[in-house]
Amino acid sequence: MKRALLVSALSLIPALTAPSLAQSNSGTSAFGLQITPRGGQNLNLATGTTDLPQGGTVRDNSAGIKVVAGFISIKTGESLSATSAVVTTRQGGTLHAQQITYNQKAGLVTATGALNYSDNRVKNLSAQTIYVSTRSGAVTAVGTVSTSTPAATAAQMVALPTKSAILLRGAAKVNTLGQAISGESILLNLVTGQAQTEASQNALAPFTPYLR
Repeated sequence: MKRALLVSALSLIPALTAPSLAQSNSGTSAFGLQITPRGGQNLNLATGTTDLPQGGTVRDNSAGIKVVAGFISIKTGESLSATSAVVTTRQGGTLHAQQITYNQKAGLVTATGALNYSDNRVKNLSAQTIYVSTRSGAVTAVGTVSTSTPAATAAQMVALPTKSAILLRGAAKVNTLGQAISGESILLNLVTGQAQTEASQNALAPFTPYLR
């Protein structure tokens, strides 16, 4: 009975400062995350969520990503959400987004709002949603996809760090080697510039697990 009353009382506490999770001057680690806030932190005992109202920097060194954001909320050991965020990846990618969520268990970053992503494969990638797998490095863009390099548009795009090619799906168009190529599916070789509108299943196989 006493335990039940204690749990009930704790659930009524909205937020408490939690200096033990992260220090303002030097980042500390919690469940694999190195956290450096810009200001104070608020711990919600009922949900186990810690908010950094003034944002800061969070690194997951095992996953190879860094998040710098204006506001960050952390569900310890599970997930992170942030607004006005810049995410950098182990593969050298940089993602700007209004909103991101990072599912630490699934190893997946999901970004929406005013998106811009660039790496050594694509430049100025924009879409309605961008997914980044921290485990494989795969980048999937969905909804009104466009890139400046290569000059391409599609409903969906998948780029893999292990392949010198990208897959464009859904009303895909690309300008390459002085030609405008279009098709429902285009596999573009980023080294030679050659575009295949009827690629083999073997060639498409590495990309298909990341289609959405």
